[in-house]
Amino acid sequence: NLDGNFLNGITTNYLSAVDVFDLFITDFGAKKLYQYDIYNNTHSEICTFSKSPNGICYDYINNRLIVVFWGNNAPIYEINIADGTYTNIINTGLGYLDGITMDDCGNFYVSAWSSNAIHKYK
Repeated sequence: NLDGNFLNGITTNYLSAVDVFDLFITDFGAKKLYQYDIYNNTHSEICTFSKSPNGICYDYINNRLIVVFWGNNAPIYEINIADGTYTNIINTGLGYLDGITMDDCGNFYVSAWSSNAIHKYK
């Protein structure tokens, strides 16, 4: 039990070659990001945002998390897993971002309710 408010997005950094397996969960209501250690059954809060985080993706190329947000002109943030710091990498101009995924070339695909479309970011 994470004691969350409105748990929403989830991703993992699972890498079988190095036996690393954590879950990362966004809390839309509390505006937080949690890390859950599967092997040790423990969790911690990584950071708190001023906006509501929605979708989340693990970027295995750069060992970081990418989070999309709800609201007008929704941003995309990168989160440093080691220390919980985050940076706004783009203000999309879109509203109400929902899901995010990454392809093998490092491109990101983001769904937006405002445009009813999927958008690609390099």
